[in-house]
Amino acid sequence: MTSSNQDGQLDDAIEKGRYKSAYSISLKLMKERPDLPKYPLMAATALFHMGKRRDALKIVQKAVKRFPENMVLRLLQIPLEGSLEGSEKAEECCRETLKIIPPDAVDVKAQVLNYLGTALWDQRKKDEALEVWRDTIREFPAFAAVAENLREHTNQYGEPKSVHPVMDDLNHFSRIQVGRYFAERGQAEFRSESEVTHVYGAIHMTWNEQIAPRKEETERMTAAEKTALFESVRVDFARAVDTSGPLQGGLTEFRNSEESEVELSEDLVNELDSIFPFLPSGGGLLAMCAVPLIASCGLKERRFRALLDGKPPTDEEKDLLIWGVDVSGALLTSLVDRPGKSPDVSEALEIAMERLDERQAREAIGFVIDLLVEGFNVPGPGHKTGRKSTGRRS
Repeated sequence: MTSSNQDGQLDDAIEKGRYKSAYSISLKLMKERPDLPKYPLMAATALFHMGKRRDALKIVQKAVKRFPENMVLRLLQIPLEGSLEGSEKAEECCRETLKIIPPDAVDVKAQVLNYLGTALWDQRKKDEALEVWRDTIREFPAFAAVAENLREHTNQYGEPKSVHPVMDDLNHFSRIQVGRYFAERGQAEFRSESEVTHVYGAIHMTWNEQIAPRKEETERMTAAEKTALFESVRVDFARAVDTSGPLQGGLTEFRNSEESEVELSEDLVNELDSIFPFLPSGGGLLAMCAVPLIASCGLKERRFRALLDGKPPTDEEKDLLIWGVDVSGALLTSLVDRPGKSPDVSEALEIAMERLDERQAREAIGFVIDLLVEGFNVPGPGHKTGRKSTGRRS
């Protein structure tokens, strides 16, 4: 059979979804015509659709080395690297690709920049991600995927969305006050952990004293009006800071203290945030609720307890905890939006299945929902207060 006939069979197999056959033909043609990038691309595409993403990535990596300027191979490599090797590797691939994109390949550049924003966001470089997406939409205003990412990840202040909207006001207030603190002292970053603790302690004390009591008023304000209010408040960074009190107007929004059988300690919330400073505000408790997910990925209970005792996490463990918080955060949002009803788990399930199969993901999500209902005292499915009966109440 001639190469042209095999080439036609290959295209037909890919088009009709006969990926095993397509892969077999691609391998033969790769040997016959090693000078063409089409065949490793087809082989990797077939493997991807067969669920063999790791094998697909190996072929793409070799092909990219041989055909470094082939943009189609690069566009397949980036998401594969992100899903299998992590967002840092995806970022690296994006930046390498951006250096060699031809000036007329505008669609490719837009796609790579969109991938770059996602890779940065997944690493919790959220401000950088928004900046990339904004620059991209200015350069390519018709690229819908970037516009959608901006809508999904930007809050009312034009800042990165928090774990839950209830935290957006506090984070916006904190950003304003930290910016003022740096400007007044002529510095660009914190110089020590103790400085971080002191500054945020002063900010949170001021929030509790001046903003939290005006909750009903601020709920009626526009984003611009709240910004003006937050800017009018002056934090006294010179005073002694008391970090023992609860942070109001934040996670307490999720709690119904009148019917709570087990009070959620805000001291505990703050302590967990200090243990996991790489997580978003409130992420420490969400990480605790995500333990069933994390354990399903192989993190042993003994090791998790060591992290709680202050042992530094590895980069892999940080990624695992961030992933767990993403899942539990999505579930918490759905629980709050649908009080007393079964939460919509579709978003959480999609995130969970980045690391688990569907059965494992659904099973773990069920346990996480129970922990969220208990930890945040949100009304769970079929429960008035979100708590299971213990026999102490009628």
